[in-house]
Amino acid sequence: MATAEPANFYEKVAFKFWPELAESTPETKTMGVMTFIPIIFLWPFALGALIWLIAASDWQLARNNWSIFAFLLIIQTLLQLSQFTVNFKLSQSENVPLTGSLSNIVEWAAILIFGPTVLWVTVLTSLIKAVYRGWQLSRYKNTPTWLFSSEIIQEWGVGVFSGLAAVTVYTAFGGQIPFTTITISDSHAMLFAVLTYVLLPILLLTPAIIALNQYGRTANTPNSLARFALSLAGLSFLTIPFALILAVAADRGGQSLFIFLLAAILVVNWLAYYLSRSTNKNQRLSQELAALEALSEEIIQAPADAHNLEAILTRNLPRIFPLTRYEVRVFAPPEENLWRAFRIVYPPNLPGATEADWQALAAATETTLIRPNVTLPGDKAVFGDAVMVNIFAPIDDDKGDDTAVILGGIYLLRHNMNGRTQDSLPVLQGLASQIGSALYRAQAHWESMARLKMAQELAFAGHIQASFLPKQQPEIAGWDIQAAIVPARQTSGDFYDFMEMDDGRIGLLVADVADKGTGAALYMALSRTLIRTFALQHPDQPELALQLANERILADTQSDQFVTVFYGVLNPADGRFVYCNAGHNPAFVTGSQTRALTHTGTPLGMFPGLTWRQRSITLAPGNTLILYSDGIPEAQNAAHDEFGDDRLLLLANEYAGKPAVELEEAIKTAVTQFVGDAPQFDDITLMVIVRENQ
Repeated sequence: MATAEPANFYEKVAFKFWPELAESTPETKTMGVMTFIPIIFLWPFALGALIWLIAASDWQLARNNWSIFAFLLIIQTLLQLSQFTVNFKLSQSENVPLTGSLSNIVEWAAILIFGPTVLWVTVLTSLIKAVYRGWQLSRYKNTPTWLFSSEIIQEWGVGVFSGLAAVTVYTAFGGQIPFTTITISDSHAMLFAVLTYVLLPILLLTPAIIALNQYGRTANTPNSLARFALSLAGLSFLTIPFALILAVAADRGGQSLFIFLLAAILVVNWLAYYLSRSTNKNQRLSQELAALEALSEEIIQAPADAHNLEAILTRNLPRIFPLTRYEVRVFAPPEENLWRAFRIVYPPNLPGATEADWQALAAATETTLIRPNVTLPGDKAVFGDAVMVNIFAPIDDDKGDDTAVILGGIYLLRHNMNGRTQDSLPVLQGLASQIGSALYRAQAHWESMARLKMAQELAFAGHIQASFLPKQQPEIAGWDIQAAIVPARQTSGDFYDFMEMDDGRIGLLVADVADKGTGAALYMALSRTLIRTFALQHPDQPELALQLANERILADTQSDQFVTVFYGVLNPADGRFVYCNAGHNPAFVTGSQTRALTHTGTPLGMFPGLTWRQRSITLAPGNTLILYSDGIPEAQNAAHDEFGDDRLLLLANEYAGKPAVELEEAIKTAVTQFVGDAPQFDDITLMVIVRENQ
């Protein structure tokens, strides 16, 4: 393999020290050079810090306190390996992530008690951390383990150097070591020391950051540099003052109290670490959903023949799944001219799923296949869990039978250090649905151009809509839930949905687009996606979910259509039901008394800037909640008489205490018998929720 000529000074220096880097893959080469750039700027400070620390150390003190130093080493290592992130809000739409741990409190408290000698703990911690990271990377091929030597240089050249400088400033201004009490003199000295400790790393790292941005072709703007400074120093500035309290407590309470407080800090840090992981998981899911929504909009705006679907996916998928391996396959269609088969693999120079995986997905009875503990060829360690989903849509065969045909699949594999692949399963399923919809639209476009019958187009659309509906009814202990939809035509403007929340609650949705036909079906698909997206993002605020969905519907459509919505969140544990009724038919609660859940706002898609109110009720054992569309009370017989709410309530009271499926079937049967031979003019949607007697 020919060695590439270095493109600039940084590559020239990096290739000289690590010749194998010049022959590596472009991704590894870029990562290696960007990792080496801080070494170029910081190695003199790292060397100077070691010399300075050797000169400033009290070796007798270290020998006398070796046990507490060893305990500090353990605590610092555990803290450094469990860093958390706090998002600092700059404005309504801009956050700065502050990443770190509470190790600064421990380090400064130890300095105030033992002096600069204790910084050897920081030196050893950085070595242990680097060895641990290198061991992790050594199990994966194509990843040079020397990359983490940069961490050592940065920790010594920034952390240790700044710590020594801050201690020097502290003692120069009259600060006492060991620290025993908080005086005015010590406070002033500590203020200058903290400022030194916080600001000096910014000065040391800024040249390296500028060089990194230049090499990565990122603009060095005052705003970006200010964000870097805040992210680097913000957490230290907020936490270091607590070291004063810890040092005083250790002086007053002795070594036992000091060890107890260190353990307490470790526990708090771990809690923050796991909370940060949960927050990051939800944040990533929110970002993935937002990126998926953007992809959906681009697909909708694209030509209907799907000829540029591959380009759209190639451009958008890295935004949806950053730091993730994936493969998308679209197979050849059963008829010519519909679309062309394609395959997208990312990263492009690495293999995707094996043929055995694709065959297993095609043969699976479920639409999702999970491959746990995937190990890549040549690796010793498990890379992560792989998730595969089918892309499918209804395809009409020559006999006129509509069947769901697998059109392709998606493979996703995320490294364990970057999170669980299965956390992205809802987004992955949504992506498969979007691709399937795009391919279906290409099929419908081809059929339209070929002058096929409108009935065929509508049949395909009906199958796509059916795939949007929940595949099964929720199974919740103590609750009986049933739902059904009877479209008046092959496509429907009605829809219902169940949305499972993380804490066990469930969202219940019934909606009706104020129109019929294909236009209402498309409007329904967009409304359903948006309401579901915002409902999952704001599980505690149904009114906010509808408000955000309304604004997005108005922004993304140019139509005089609107949709009535009844949406609520049910807590199965206590029966509390928080709901919003956006211009929909009133839901009914039956039991000891009948209650109508009337409007709390207008339909969605009518006017911008509207808000909705939320209300709540508690469903007691034996209560029944009935959600429905206007296709039931407005169903007409040949004499143009309407079925009405009274007949619906009579059936509800008659079937009180019986399973939900019996009430559902009784209502549908009663409507059918009432209408008789008259045509069905509107879609019928019905959802029955029964809280069983305990």
